[in-house]
Amino acid sequence: MRPARTLTIVFLFVMFHILVNLFATQVIPAGFFPYQDDLIQTGLPHYLYSLANFDGTQYLKIAQYGYLPLTQAFFPLYPISIRIVSFATNIPHILSGLLISILSFIGVIVLLNRYLQNLSFSRKEIKWFFIFFLSFPTSFFLLSLYTESIFLLFFLGGLVALQYKKYVVAGMCGLAIGLTRVTGIFLFIPMLAQLLQMHLGQTNTLSPVQGMLEVLKKRKNLMVLAAPIVGMSFYPIFLKLTTEDYFAFFNLQKVSNATRSTDLVLLPQVLYRYIKIFMTATPNFQYFVAAVEFITLIFVGALILYDVLKIIKSSKKKQFLLIGLHIYSISALILPTLTGTLSSLPRYALPLLSTYLILAKVKSTHVRIVIVSIFLILHLILFSFFIHGYFVS
Repeated sequence: MRPARTLTIVFLFVMFHILVNLFATQVIPAGFFPYQDDLIQTGLPHYLYSLANFDGTQYLKIAQYGYLPLTQAFFPLYPISIRIVSFATNIPHILSGLLISILSFIGVIVLLNRYLQNLSFSRKEIKWFFIFFLSFPTSFFLLSLYTESIFLLFFLGGLVALQYKKYVVAGMCGLAIGLTRVTGIFLFIPMLAQLLQMHLGQTNTLSPVQGMLEVLKKRKNLMVLAAPIVGMSFYPIFLKLTTEDYFAFFNLQKVSNATRSTDLVLLPQVLYRYIKIFMTATPNFQYFVAAVEFITLIFVGALILYDVLKIIKSSKKKQFLLIGLHIYSISALILPTLTGTLSSLPRYALPLLSTYLILAKVKSTHVRIVIVSIFLILHLILFSFFIHGYFVS
């Protein structure tokens, strides 16, 4: 994709959300948002400061003051980056965070195009991949003061670097993603699948098991695979030194989100709870959000599991990279549900590339249009409420 086309996509995506923000201001009343006074005091227009609602304010506080009590649920790399950019440019922290998100988003678009080309996707499939990705109901978080863009940047950076055998760059991306979000630890799964596919592509004499053993014999491969785990481990060590609790980032989930539990809750129990809610609760805005969370889990999970079974039954061999991405996606999708809730799941599902890879392969144009239309309607609704202080994900 040419630089001009990349910038055009980013510009249109940004302008679309600014226009929606301006329009929604006229039709949706502001919701109760306890931290909104801090954002209003920045003196910025609503269409900018509203992009830092909810978790965004926590990242801002960490960037400005360091880790205060009860903020350790948020991983450090993004707020550290905000602080560095703000110091270097002398601009407000909120603008630094939004700048990081937008620049990361540009990098994501560039890397996605390169990644899909290396996967032998056709131009038409790449076009539809971007349509599904950018219309996804929570893709507005890519422009918000959240970790979605920078997380995807490191995720794709690691995989694309491996495609070009840039092991040092891949390792650095692995370290960074481990410090960005807890699910970054799972990056080693698609990395291992990619290394295996690269190795088996050089020889037809090894079985997948033998190929994996050969991959794991090489020190550079092991260092790359260990990078996300090592990066993530730095934060618990820091927490032990500062709070006496290695797992403060997990144990404080109940404080940062009252619906979460610090006791392990299995997925069937969570699904049962939601079905019970749908059968007994009075329909309202929270009911709608819960339904979106539930449908996201079922839609994305079923889509990926179906494709995994399709690949297993297929006569095509060596699709390890795609299977690796699917295993990663399922792992990243299920991990948050172990806290007993599907809260924020539509946002957690956004970086799961498997969804768009599968949808881009759909043959029927009518089915594609229907899915994109549903995505866009939900996108407009969720974004409009988010910028007005209603929790949607």
